[in-house]
Amino acid sequence: MIRVLISSIVAVVFSGLSVCAQGSGIDMRAVGLLSYASSGGCSATLIGPDLVLTAAHCLMLPDGSGPRPPDTVFFHPSTATGRIGTAVSSAAVIVHPVYQMPGLPEKRQIGRDIGMVRLSALVPETIATPLQVTTLSAPISYGFITSFRGSNGGPARQRKCRVLRREISVFWLGCRVQGGESGAPFLVREGDFIRVAGVVSSRANIGRQPIALVVDLRSGFLGLREAAQFPSK
Repeated sequence: MIRVLISSIVAVVFSGLSVCAQGSGIDMRAVGLLSYASSGGCSATLIGPDLVLTAAHCLMLPDGSGPRPPDTVFFHPSTATGRIGTAVSSAAVIVHPVYQMPGLPEKRQIGRDIGMVRLSALVPETIATPLQVTTLSAPISYGFITSFRGSNGGPARQRKCRVLRREISVFWLGCRVQGGESGAPFLVREGDFIRVAGVVSSRANIGRQPIALVVDLRSGFLGLREAAQFPSK
C-alpha cells in the first residue's frame, strides 16, 4: 500500500526536449520523445507501427480538463545515432478511462496512468522497430528504464532498476526518476526478447530512498486497448 512513508509524489514531465540513445544491443529507436505543439515533453514507446504508449498524464491538458487535441501531440522516434528523429503527428489520443474518473484515489489513479497515441502515419521498421508489450505475471526482480531527462539535448538514460515491490497495478522501483521520464518504458527480458512491462508514472520516496512508481501493464493495458477500440496486433 502507499502509506505515509511515501511523500512528494510528482509527475515527471519536463519543459524542454531531449533525445534518445541506443542501449544493451537492442534496437531502442522505438523509445522516443513525445512533444507538444506549445512546449513540454515526455518519454514514450512505439509498440506498433502506428501506436505509441506513454503515461496518461502526458496526454492530458495542463488544467486536467481532458486529453490534448491530437493535432498538438507529436512522437519522435530516436535515430540510429541516438538523436531525435522526425516528428510524426497524431491522429487520436486515448487516456485510460479509469484515470479520468473524478475523485479517484491517488493510488488507483497512478495504477491507470497510461495512454496511447494513434499516429497519423505508419513508422517504417527502417526508422524504428516497435517493442512488444508483456502482461506477464511471473516474478520480476529487476528491469531497465530507458528515458529522456533534462533539456540539454544529451542522450537518454538507460539503467537497471531493482523491483522493491510489485502491487496489483504498480511497480515500486529502486531508481530515481526526474523531469521528462514520465511515460518511459520499464523493460524486462522475456526469453530472448525485451518487452515493455510498465510505464513510468511518477516519483516518490521511501524514507530517504527515491523510487519510481511504474504502472504495471498486467492490470491496466487491456482496459486501455478496449477503451481505444484498437484491434489486437
